Amino acid sequence: MYMLLSGGRHPLYRKEDTPETFLEKLKDPKWDFGDYFSPYKSEVIFSFSRLAKNLFLKLVSTDPLERYTAEQAANHPWLTGEKDAEIPFTAHERMTYFNIEQNFARV
Repeated sequence: MYMLLSGGRHPLYRKEDTPETFLEKLKDPKWDFGDYFSPYKSEVIFSFSRLAKNLFLKLVSTDPLERYTAEQAANHPWLTGEKDAEIPFTAHERMTYFNIEQNFARV
């Protein structure tokens, strides 16, 4: 998904990386969602929208509770095109909101 949105740019790998430095990046990835500019012109080549960034991060989460299922991803507003639709919750987010509601009900 990242490579499709960025015109082929890999989210982590760079030419100067060695196998060791690339493996270190995989252990703790830092995702770059900044605007990318053409080296020949001062124009933006691509930029991640808020919804695209949200979907990407939920697809690549290493925590299974934070990662989307295929059904959740398919219902994400970025894919459906329904910009005003609610963003599906992950299992962890559902548990968090359930606990908040339970604590609120007790009060």
